[in-house]
Amino acid sequence: MTAKSPYIVGIGGGSGSGKTYLLNQLAQRFSPDLLSIISQDNYYKSESDCEFLRDEEGVINYDHPDSVDLDRLVEDIVKLQAGVSIQVKEYIFHASNKEAQTLTFHPTPLILVEGIFTLCHPPLTNLFSLTLFLDAMEEVRLERRLTRDLRERGYDRTQIMEMYEKYVSPMYQQFVEPMKLESDLIIPNNKDMGKAVEVITHHLEKAVGKNYYLY
Repeated sequence: MTAKSPYIVGIGGGSGSGKTYLLNQLAQRFSPDLLSIISQDNYYKSESDCEFLRDEEGVINYDHPDSVDLDRLVEDIVKLQAGVSIQVKEYIFHASNKEAQTLTFHPTPLILVEGIFTLCHPPLTNLFSLTLFLDAMEEVRLERRLTRDLRERGYDRTQIMEMYEKYVSPMYQQFVEPMKLESDLIIPNNKDMGKAVEVITHHLEKAVGKNYYLY
């Protein structure tokens, strides 16, 4: 029999809203042959392709959705829908000692597409079976971002605050937050979203059951 279409979930929300936590929780609940996780982060454009986003100080605004090749992300999701595997070059953030890998993704019954701007691009959102918006108060998101960037990305507190005030916060308000009320589900995550994870897991288990590949 012909394979049915995968169930594709778009997961959006601001920096520090808990997208990575949600993905880690779901990854523990579904086997790799059932679940693929596609990150918007691996679709950032090259520096030369983002020259138009430089500000008056010569800094590229990577918090603008145009810094991400969302059209290429659309193309890859369509391929997975059609049963075709894809390869994506891993994006390495500032100050990481990791070496970029080429990641291979095979078609699976359940596909999670996550990132700050995944709900901001209609050609992409039109592919989603379900959209989730992770919501947290600004002070909570900022504190989480501070903790992460100090520990993982080699920035000091002054740099983090400057980037947040100049780029992160205004871009969130302009492009990301308006998508909250366009989403199928809004998940508050100021403290804990354990119950929400269980509800989402139950829903996805039913969805995978309905859309499982039959041969």
